Amino acid sequence: MPDELDLPEPKKKRKVGGLIATLVIGGAIGSVIGLAFAPQRGSKTRKVLKEKAGTAIKEGKKFLKTHEREISQIKTGGLEIFNDLKEKMLEDKKKK
Repeated sequence: MPDELDLPEPKKKRKVGGLIATLVIGGAIGSVIGLAFAPQRGSKTRKVLKEKAGTAIKEGKKFLKTHEREISQIKTGGLEIFNDLKEKMLEDKKKK
């Protein structure tokens, strides 16, 4: 059985990543529930969806701009973990 990989676990980066995922998932669930219980015509629903989509895009851009540094750190941390894992896999492959 191969040795377990000892990868770093950046806690702060995981928390921000979890927050972003939670916000996206929560928004999607809220949209689906809202549509399921919408007592209005299709044309009205489409208009509301268009307005909400515009608002969501604006809020998303605002969020990205506000959290640009944290997102960059998460990306960098993820790349470091990926490269570490890649190196360990290549080393294991050479040993075989």
